[in-house]
Amino acid sequence: MAVLCYATFPNQKIAQQIAENLLDRKLIACANIFPGVTSLYHWENKLVQDSEAVMIAKTVTQHENTILTLIKNLHPYDTPCIIFMPVKSGNIDFLSWVQNEVSG
Repeated sequence: MAVLCYATFPNQKIAQQIAENLLDRKLIACANIFPGVTSLYHWENKLVQDSEAVMIAKTVTQHENTILTLIKNLHPYDTPCIIFMPVKSGNIDFLSWVQNEVSG
């Protein structure tokens, strides 16, 4: 089953380095990186506003644990946002391409 991996990073450079690592390992089919996203959250009892980069990567459920571990190991945050969302439906040709890219 196809899934989307959503993760945030302190900047575009780190997001791109991690995306390239995942692509080189054939763990994801592609990644979209959105730089300059404003994030608001509470951390250590303070309201924080940061500029971050968001990565949305297309993959399959079989790679979730490996991707999670790899991102956590390479990520500079203590508690990085890394979540997986199932793809309910979509362009079957694209979803087949994702499956073919990450199986191997």
